[in-house]
Amino acid sequence: MLAREPVPAPSRVVAKAPAPLAWPAPAAPLPGTGRVAAGVAPPDEAVEVSVSAAIDVALEDPLAPVSTAAEAPAARAAAAAAPAAAAAPAAAPALKRVLLIEDSKTMRRIVSVVLAGESIEVVSVVDGRGVEDRVRELRPDLVIADLTLDGPDGYAICSTLRADSELGKIPVLLLHGSVTGCDVAKVAEVGANDTLGKPFSSDDLVAKVRGLTGLSC
Repeated sequence: MLAREPVPAPSRVVAKAPAPLAWPAPAAPLPGTGRVAAGVAPPDEAVEVSVSAAIDVALEDPLAPVSTAAEAPAARAAAAAAPAAAAAPAAAPALKRVLLIEDSKTMRRIVSVVLAGESIEVVSVVDGRGVEDRVRELRPDLVIADLTLDGPDGYAICSTLRADSELGKIPVLLLHGSVTGCDVAKVAEVGANDTLGKPFSSDDLVAKVRGLTGLSC
């Protein structure tokens, strides 16, 4: 009988525990900034900072994109500047005010449109009844009155204003038709400043109004 060779005992392998991972220590903050020049912040701190910044932006504007902590101040500044940039420029204020006494709707429209382009406000009425009260209320820089009106006509309106010590210095421009014309002697008698025949050009109307209201031509 052959003798069996002894079987060697299995060797024991001892596993080494892995070394714990260590995050690199962050460098010192830059003076006055709160930011580090190098290094990596621990993950918990980084998550806390970015989540806090995102909440701040979301509370200010729910539709704004989420920003990082470094981007949040720039986002807030841009949001504050947006309304001012989007605002439309304000319309230029009226330079002068004109009271137009004219019974023709078409003529009232023409005068208003032409003078609006000159930054002149036009307030229109259809007759001369109660003209003194209207003029005191509006304080116009010029009164334009048609010579042919129901009730007081242009001559009567001008005469009424000239008789009033408070309103007598307001310039008056009388409008007349090409057929009816105007009485030059009566125009001088009531103290009208000028006349303008219809139909008239836009340039003629603007020149008369600007001259009587003291605007440079």
